[in-house]
Order: sequence, then C-alpha cells, then structure tokens
Amino acid sequence: MTRQLAFYCISLFIIHVVASCQEPAKTNHLAGSSSPYLLQHAHNPVDWFPWSDNALTKAKKENKLLLVSVGYSACHWCHVMEREVFSDTAVARFMNQHFVAIKVDREERPDLDAYYLRACLLADGGSCGWPLNTFALPDGRPVYSTTYLPRENWLEVLKYFVKVQKDSPQKLLTYAAELEAGIHQSFQLPPLDSSSPPLDFTTYNQTLTGFIDWTYGGLSGAPKFPLPVTFQYLYTVGEVLHDSLARRGVRLTLDQLALSGVYDQIGGGFARYATDDRWRIPHFEKMLYDNALLIKLYAQVFQSVHDPGYARLIRESIDFVYRDLGAKDHFYSSLDADSGGEEGAYYQWTWQDWVAAFPDPTVQGLTADYFGIVRTGNWELGKNIPYIAKSIAALQAKYGKDSLEIASAMMESLAHLKSLRNRRNKPAVDDKMITSWNALMIQALVASAQALGNRSYQRAAQDAADWIWENMLDLHQQLYRIYRNGHRYRPAYLDDYANLIRAYLDLYELTFDIKWVNRANQLSQDVLRRFGDKDQPLLFQSQREESTTPFDRSVQVQDEILPCANAVMASNLSRLGNMLEEANYRQRATDMAASVIPRAEDPVSYASWLSVKLELTHPGHDIVIIGENAAAIRTEMQKQMLPLDHFMGSDRDENLALLKGKYRPGQTWIYVCEQGVCLRPVQSSEEALTLLRAN
Repeated sequence: MTRQLAFYCISLFIIHVVASCQEPAKTNHLAGSSSPYLLQHAHNPVDWFPWSDNALTKAKKENKLLLVSVGYSACHWCHVMEREVFSDTAVARFMNQHFVAIKVDREERPDLDAYYLRACLLADGGSCGWPLNTFALPDGRPVYSTTYLPRENWLEVLKYFVKVQKDSPQKLLTYAAELEAGIHQSFQLPPLDSSSPPLDFTTYNQTLTGFIDWTYGGLSGAPKFPLPVTFQYLYTVGEVLHDSLARRGVRLTLDQLALSGVYDQIGGGFARYATDDRWRIPHFEKMLYDNALLIKLYAQVFQSVHDPGYARLIRESIDFVYRDLGAKDHFYSSLDADSGGEEGAYYQWTWQDWVAAFPDPTVQGLTADYFGIVRTGNWELGKNIPYIAKSIAALQAKYGKDSLEIASAMMESLAHLKSLRNRRNKPAVDDKMITSWNALMIQALVASAQALGNRSYQRAAQDAADWIWENMLDLHQQLYRIYRNGHRYRPAYLDDYANLIRAYLDLYELTFDIKWVNRANQLSQDVLRRFGDKDQPLLFQSQREESTTPFDRSVQVQDEILPCANAVMASNLSRLGNMLEEANYRQRATDMAASVIPRAEDPVSYASWLSVKLELTHPGHDIVIIGENAAAIRTEMQKQMLPLDHFMGSDRDENLALLKGKYRPGQTWIYVCEQGVCLRPVQSSEEALTLLRAN
C-alpha cells in the first residue's frame, strides 16, 4: 500500500511539472469579451482588439492603419476566414506589425456595421457582405473595404496598404475624405422632386408585383431573400385596397417557401435566404429575426385564408425556436451555418445516407421522390438538401397508394429522419439575447396566438415581454440591447426600443392588460428624449450619450431585412396617440412620415413606410369590447384578418378614452369606432364583423 501511494504521489508530481511547463493558450484582447463571435477569434495569433478608445489611441500613437473586421457568429465565410487566414501565424505576424486589428460583432454594434457597410457599398459598387474587412485611418475613417479573401490575396492587400501608407499617405487621406463625404450624403434623405406628383399605392403595388417571380415566388433573381417586411405590406395593402394581384403574389411566395429548402423540412424554421432562384439551396444559418418575421407573416395571412398548411408551418417554426433558440423566458440569436467545420453538414444527405436510412426500396423511392433526393445530389459534391419536390397526389399516381397511406408513410419517415439527424453534430448557437430580435419574436407569438387561438403562445409572449422589462432595464430606465451569461450590456439602439414598444402594444390587444400600454408609453417618452433631435422629426439610430464612433449619429430610413426602426416608431406613436388621445404623438408620427414618404420611390426599401402611409391615410377601426366576456369575444374575432383595425377592451372600467363609461355589470358590448366616433354597440362577434364589413 505504501509503495502504491508513493507511486501515485510521484505520478501527480510529474503531471504537475509537465503541465506547468506547457505554454498556456495564447489570447488577444478579445478574451474578455461577451460576444460569441469575438470569442471565436480570442485565440487567434492576430492581436485583435474590440472596438474601443484603446485601439484607436494605439493606432494614432503608432501611426498604423486600422483593420476593422465585422462579422457575426453564424456566418460561414467568417468561419472560413478565421480558420484559413486569421489563424495563420505568418499572416498574423504581418498584421500585428503593420496594423491595429479590431473585431466587431455586427449584432452588438449595428451602428458600426451600418457605417462600414455603407463605405463598402460606395467603394465597391455592391459586392459587400460578411466578413466585412475595412482598412481605415487611425481615427476610424474608412479608405477601402473587402469581404472574404483567401490567405494569399489577403496578404497582397495588406502589403499594398502598407506600401501606400509609406509612399503616398496623402492618397489615403484623400480616399478617406471622399468616402466620408459619400457616407454622410448617403445617410441623408434624398431630395424631394416637387415637379413629380406623389406616388400612390397603385403605382407602388404595380412596381412590386412587377418584381415578383410568378413561377417560384419572391422577387426575381438570385440570391433570393424572403423579405417578410415587403410582403407583409403587400398583403395588407392588397386586403385594404382589394388588390387581388398583390395578395396572389404574397400567397405564391409563402406557398413556395413552405415547399423549399430554405424551410427546414425536417426540423422546422427558416434559413436566411436561398442561393438559387427556386428556393432550393439555403444559406444555412438560421436567425431569430428571420423566423420571427416569417412566422408573423404566415400568421397574419392565415387569418385571411385559414390554410391548414400555414398553421402547420407556424407551429413547426415556433417549435424550432423553442427547441434550438429558446432559453427560459427569452430567445437566443442564431444557429450557425456550419457544424463540424462544414457548411450545411447538419442538413445535407448523400444518396448513401438515404439508402441506409430507408433500406426498403419502396419507402426509399417514395421518400426520395417526395424530398427531391437524387443519386447525384441536388446540391454540390453529391449532397442533397430536402425540399418538397412532389405532391401527395403525384406520389399517389406513381405508386398506386391512397393519400392517407402516403401521408402516414411520410410522417413515419419524417420522424425517422429527425431521429437520425439528432445524432449529428449540431450547429453552434449564438446564445446572446438581443432585445430587438426578442421583441420581434414576441410579436410573432402574439400574431400566432391570435390566428390560431393558442393560449400557450400567449403565455410565452407575456413571459418573454415581462422578462425583458425585469432584466433589460436598469434603475434609470435605460434599456439594454444584449444579455448573455447573466450580464446585460450595450445600451439599446432605436430598433430595440421601437420593436419592443410594438410588441407591448400588440400584447395589449391580445390581453387587454393596461400595463402593456403603460410600458409602451414610458418607453416612447424615453425614445423621444434619447434619440430625438429638435431640428427634425426623425430619430437617430443610437442614443445621444452612446456615440462612441468616428462619425456623427446616423438617421436610417430604409428597411433591410428588419423593418426600419423610424417607420416602426412612427407607427407606434400613431397607435399610442390614438389610444391615449395624445396629440403630440400623432403629430410626431405624421411629421416623420411626411419627411420620408414623398421621397420613397423604391417600395422594397421603404415598405415599412408604405405601411405607415396606409395606416395614416386609411385609418382602421377601433374595436372596443367591454364586459365579462370580453376575452372570449376578442379571441374569436382575432382569428379573422382585420387589417389596420385595433382592439381595445376590458372586463371592468378603464381610463382609456374609448373605454370610459362603457362598462355595464353582467353585460358585454362590442363597439365599432372610427376616429373616436362609435357606432351603436352589439353583443356578438358576428354582428360586430357585419358592422366592420359594412363600414
């Protein structure tokens, strides 16, 4: 026993000595970051800094150019460049010697991302994306931007800028001045052409429907993005103005997306976009905001068409968010494009995979036909991405089986595919919570609860909204953008506030709980104070005290994939102004719209503003339900699409103007009101719907 103990002690001593001699893993200045994207680069030999005064001071002191590299954790090409370029010691040595390198998570710093992306678009004419690598003067002003480059090309660019800085520094100053002027101009509103008549909805709709791919849906061309903000406007205006072509274009797009490879046919949820014009091959990362916006769009269209396929897709997509992006009472940001170091590996199937999964030849053929799986692969290198290639009716005709038998076989096969896929390496999750994107998901849950009458979605929306209120505001009522590992950080941007206010207003309509109106009102007052400008009605992207950038705060007026925050805020102020009889809110919304809409020529970039214009020029009804059965009647009525109409109500007396004096114990009344004037009350949802259709 003594000899064994001695041997054990000697072994521990040797292990300790060896361990103490090993060099610890090298880290750079990103090691203390909270961002998963920055942490992915924390052990690069490149001496990365986060965006900070320290980095800018170092560049100025050492007279080095900045290399500002912007990306996000789900980005495939960001991973490739990190692995092939930034992990290379020779590349890192050269970068460290001649540049101050800064890494930026675009999801944490949308202001920096917008600024340097605009520089890239101006300099490169449109070939921009992520990783977005910008060479800049020590004060942060850009001189050149590029995206992914392989190692040798990257070294060539690095050496070029070292040479230019040494031999022709004035050239860099000239580049920077020209780009800075262009960026500043690009953030300004386009001039108003007073000689041209204002565009009307018919013209906008004709432009949009002219862009639609009438075979596969979406807007023509590739890559193809779902653009839920654009199609939400198009369907709403189609309902309001009875434009059947607009509605048909949206239905075609949603139908084709449901069959596509962009929609995960096995696990639910949407990828960012398709690389082809048939929606077959996705760009594999799954973002919370894409899924939230698309779920909301499907839910709102479902209220009009009641397509059971849409209901299934809504449920599957929400299940995906709960399963893969869900935390307790809030939601994570994204699911990586890569798994096991390979793009799309989690989602792809070779023919050999399929044969192994379904050894029975009949089931093998049936499932392969249904999901578009072929021997040679429907993607690259013999790989397949499942999409719905044949209808149940087509399979009936080919295999001589009835529809129930085929549907049953598909359900069993789908469960088997899920089981097989769950054994694979799963894509990494970016587990930071972003207030704006969580607010979009709350809106999606509210819309789904209304469309499907699902109480569990209502509870999830309420829980998430309460969690944000309790965890993302400090004692000074400062809202924060990011939460990770028990820590909130980064003061909120305009989109965080705007989308959260909209979520709270939506929750009021779903629940009739006045606290949501009070919270929306408080946040709206904060927005006008923190983001406002006395010289113009529009709002800045960042807060007055948070402009830690080399440029002035910008005002953004165009949609990207996400709705324009200024447009969302204009809509919020209009809704709140009507609800609270607050004339200043209504006037601010009108002024904001008037400053942008006359200049909005491109309906894709300004779809959110067109939605605001529709709200202001075609004001809907206020549907007031008051009494003991208010909740049940509200639930029944909200299953219908009532575009631009808003619900108010209570099961007791309330102080909101349209509710005062309308409560009668033991009775429930429904008032259809327009601009503060109410028709005679009725007592059933059928009568109320009849009044709405007639007025």
